[in-house]
Amino acid sequence: MSRRLASSSRRRKRNTTVIYVLLIIVSVLSFFPILWMVLTSIKIPQQMYSSPPRLLPSIVTTSHYQEVLENPLMLRYFLNSAIVSSISTLASIFTGMLAAYGFSRFRFRLKQPLYVFVLGSKMLPVMVLVIPLYIIFIRLKLVDNRLGLIIAYMALTLPLAVWLFRGFMERLPRELDHAAMIDGCSSFQTLRLVIVPLMRPAILAVAMYVFLLTWNDFLFALIITVSESVRTISIGMTFYMEELFVNWGALMATSTLMTLPPMIIYILFHKHLTLGLSEGAVKT
Repeated sequence: MSRRLASSSRRRKRNTTVIYVLLIIVSVLSFFPILWMVLTSIKIPQQMYSSPPRLLPSIVTTSHYQEVLENPLMLRYFLNSAIVSSISTLASIFTGMLAAYGFSRFRFRLKQPLYVFVLGSKMLPVMVLVIPLYIIFIRLKLVDNRLGLIIAYMALTLPLAVWLFRGFMERLPRELDHAAMIDGCSSFQTLRLVIVPLMRPAILAVAMYVFLLTWNDFLFALIITVSESVRTISIGMTFYMEELFVNWGALMATSTLMTLPPMIIYILFHKHLTLGLSEGAVKT
């Protein structure tokens, strides 16, 4: 019996060791492109093209970051991304919260088919939405406009926001609504004063999802924006990619700066993202 227990213990330790080794290998492979990007951004051009390639630079330079930060177009692109991502996040949270509250607390005709339609739109490939949205935006004169970009991002993110918010609301007891209405609160006041304070994990999860998607988006920004005053940083960084030459130093510096906001947000709120996704993923 003791031999069986010892053998089982050794097997568990061996399996655990194998799992940890695989996880370390996957983590290194996943992190290596980011490390290469950061190190390339502080290399001088001679070291970028050295053969064989060298990971660590022997000479560190910040000239590439200076080139990016001293370029007024790059600063404008960063500002555009910040504005569009922030407004898209707030608009998706507000609209998704109202829609989810209606689906969760009210009864009306075609409620379930409409809810399935909202979720079904999320299952469509993004490329399917590009041409219809572009045609609509041309007719509404929303091409080359921040508002058009915000509306396009809301079309992409609202289905998930509605799904998460409704799933979270379904877990809240209806007695809270009844108590608030007995005290004289309207439906909107009940949502604002009672439901919203209890939904912080779901709100943070949706906010992170929308911000990360809009900040990193390339396809819709490429199609909808045309002029320099409206382009986002994901499009602006292609400024350093020409037909016969790529300014790798400035490109990697821009990529590093572009990676910082999502990385900081994820590090600060990743626990809320996991909790919000798990709490909202209930059968409704």
